[in-house]
Amino acid sequence: MHRMRDHVHPYVGPTEEALDHIHQIAGTSGPAIPIPMGGHIHRIAGISTVDREHSHGYSIYTGPPIHMCGGLHVHQFDGMTTVNQDHDHGVQLETGTPEPCHCQDSMSEYQMGSMGPTYW
Repeated sequence: MHRMRDHVHPYVGPTEEALDHIHQIAGTSGPAIPIPMGGHIHRIAGISTVDREHSHGYSIYTGPPIHMCGGLHVHQFDGMTTVNQDHDHGVQLETGTPEPCHCQDSMSEYQMGSMGPTYW
């Protein structure tokens, strides 16, 4: 369980455009939250950068892990910011993508179930 508590992901990226502007969001996810079907999700929360004299809050849960070669994984997340100055912004990003890997193993070897969930 200690491993799950310390397992987090960085994230960074733009919001979707609204009223001719965007904001950036960046941070580190909350710790892993186990899910009943196996694997885990994370909470992504914070405040965007300031643009046009305002910012937006956000609190979004990721999807389950998307396994990469080498036992690594990322999470996608999709949600909305809070409303400020009569508008909000969509957010569609993924947690920090590992450096491209050049392993020879088949990706199917790393799918959930064949090796179980990977937390690193």
